[in-house]
Amino acid sequence: ANTRAHDAMNRYGQWVRNMQTGPTGKEKVVYGVYTVSEHDVKKCSEPILKAAKSQPAMAELDQAAKAYASTLKDWAASLAEADQYYTREDYKDDGFAKGKAMHAGLVKHYEAFDQAAKAYNTALDAENDKLQAARLAQVEKAEGKQFRYWHLASMISAKRLLETLERDNLDLLVTVPVPMTVAALGGVVDAPCLVSEACDGKCKATVEVPAGAQT
Repeated sequence: ANTRAHDAMNRYGQWVRNMQTGPTGKEKVVYGVYTVSEHDVKKCSEPILKAAKSQPAMAELDQAAKAYASTLKDWAASLAEADQYYTREDYKDDGFAKGKAMHAGLVKHYEAFDQAAKAYNTALDAENDKLQAARLAQVEKAEGKQFRYWHLASMISAKRLLETLERDNLDLLVTVPVPMTVAALGGVVDAPCLVSEACDGKCKATVEVPAGAQT
């Protein structure tokens, strides 16, 4: 349901060229929208909401899960209404009046769903990171820094790097925000570094930024 929900907006955007203004009624091709069935919404939401009610409570994750399920339901309902309109080709009868009226609601519900989906994934990753850190501590306490410890530590560090780095052939690239004052006047910023055994996975590399830098 999650993938289908995102694909639905992509489908809409294939023929509605301007998401700020919506359909004009002059489109040569009208694809309509994809839908997310009630069955798929229920199949996706039920286990998420069930987990949110379980103990121990995880406030941030539980709240994100509820928001995700709620916005998915609203987005699916908007899609169902739009699909009926476009499948029946009612736009040919009303000159796209309802299509234009529905546009703002479609965009609003999708943006709410998209933000909730990202927040849920972020909260889920955060909880998984806590579990991995706790497991690493248990392994260190039970066995010391032996093979199992370093194997798990390397997996945790690799995940952190993958979240910030992108590959360009043999080069690893990382995007780091630079404050406007630093870009204009020059200074330094901290960037993630490659992790070694001497690093706790959170070490940074200092990068000098010349005055007047653009990127």
